[in-house]
Amino acid sequence: MSSKGLTLETKGLKLYSELPTEGTQVCKSCEKELPLSAFSVGERKNPWRMGNLKFIRGRCKPCMVQYVRVRKLARKYGLSPEQFQAMKNAQDYKCYLCGRQLKDKGTRLEQPCIDHNHVTDKVRKLLCFMCNAGLGMFEENQEVLAKAIAYLKEHA
Repeated sequence: MSSKGLTLETKGLKLYSELPTEGTQVCKSCEKELPLSAFSVGERKNPWRMGNLKFIRGRCKPCMVQYVRVRKLARKYGLSPEQFQAMKNAQDYKCYLCGRQLKDKGTRLEQPCIDHNHVTDKVRKLLCFMCNAGLGMFEENQEVLAKAIAYLKEHA
């Protein structure tokens, strides 16, 4: 027991009942020594049921964002960062459906969405948020989409 509450070390992870407010840590990705405020905080259940224990993540916030993106690409879509970049280049950073310019950094509406078949998980093309959401709202039902197109033509 330290003066700052309970500290427990398990599998190389320091768990705290109260986080330290000062100090530095080296990021696992960029290997820079940064203040603790540059790292996000996680929680684990306390084995003694005295509230959750907190830990300081091993990657700084910008590196953590990149790490999570790369893992999601691989886990959800089976894509490497290089394959994703090749898709963006092949489409000239534009939505496949409407041609809206896509950006790597920016709002969620400006970033590319990876369109995929929800039954087979096969990756199709990159879309803007609006086109991707639109297809999702129609549940990728071609008959309903055809009726929607006919409706728009009829009521133009």
